[in-house]
Amino acid sequence: MTGEQALTWADYIGTLGALRQELAEVDTSGVYELTIPHLAATEEEIAAAEARLGHPIDAQYREFLRYANGWPEFFYDSCLLGTNDLGTGELWQHANDNLDVFYESLPEMTDRKSGSAGM
Repeated sequence: MTGEQALTWADYIGTLGALRQELAEVDTSGVYELTIPHLAATEEEIAAAEARLGHPIDAQYREFLRYANGWPEFFYDSCLLGTNDLGTGELWQHANDNLDVFYESLPEMTDRKSGSAGM
């Protein structure tokens, strides 16, 4: 970087919050409800989530949690999970189900790229 300061989670959250507000204002259908992130997680909440998961939280996500302890319906029906959601509960299960679908589709996607799908 040439004299530019790296963006922080506070910068990202502020920008995304402003964009979410703009989207909610122009969305006449009510599909994109305006939601805001939860207040920052404490070190104790982060430590409890790590204990429940059985491993440390990724450094970037850990830093996000220090600014926002999750963000419900961050975009449409996608949530950024907070410490109470990590490793347990309905949102955790939903995220894992979505990951299962994604990973199960990878061989099919690879076959399509190589032109061998359906052959």
